[in-house]
Amino acid sequence: MATINLYCNTLRSLFKKAVEWNMIAVNPTANLKPLKVNKEAHDVYTKEQVMMLLQAA
Repeated sequence: MATINLYCNTLRSLFKKAVEWNMIAVNPTANLKPLKVNKEAHDVYTKEQVMMLLQAA
């Protein structure tokens, strides 16, 4: 989701400049709301778990 929000912010800035430069009349992304990003804790592997994974591969 964070990547999508980054793309949306880039487009919003692009269209904002286009309006400032009178290239377009209205910013089509003006009312676009950012997506909610879940900041869940991720599991982290221990060194032993990584070694077991590598040995199994």
